[in-house]
Amino acid sequence: MPQSPEFRFHHGSLALSFAGTVGDRASTPIERLGDHHALVRWLKASGVAARGAHLEINRQGFESALALRETIWRIADAIANDRTPSKADVAALNLAAKKWYVVPQLDAKTLATTAASTSLDDALGAIALSAIDTFGREREHLRRCNLDECGAIFLDPGTGRPRKWCTMERCGNRAKVRAFRERA
Repeated sequence: MPQSPEFRFHHGSLALSFAGTVGDRASTPIERLGDHHALVRWLKASGVAARGAHLEINRQGFESALALRETIWRIADAIANDRTPSKADVAALNLAAKKWYVVPQLDAKTLATTAASTSLDDALGAIALSAIDTFGREREHLRRCNLDECGAIFLDPGTGRPRKWCTMERCGNRAKVRAFRERA
């Protein structure tokens, strides 16, 4: 997963990392996409948008992106809590996925697929497809971070013991420090 000092990509899927652009949802939410410039930075940092692409994002496009993010969050939250997602959210996610027109290509040098978007619709469609893939194939691996104030939803790869936290470095460390202080 890509790394960025401004954004976190530890959720295990593109869609969950996009939903994770609101941090600490379970306590005092932290908005990491405060404006369209931050959205462009996230799209480029995630690899969804081509690094050199000049994405024009108007107010309506920005609001569509945030609406998709919240749709993904609600579906992930429902699945993580053994509930059925709303039909409206599923329909909205499927509609967003239809906007993806980029055809993945194999890069001969790295033998990796590339499908960087050059438009907001393509980028949001790619995120929606990631959500569909995650919720369709990986739903049994969705977990909620055990740190009360975090509440992030992430993919647990399912190897060994189930993960308790979205990241050991952040939430796991905070939980262990708290437990140590309570014992002391």
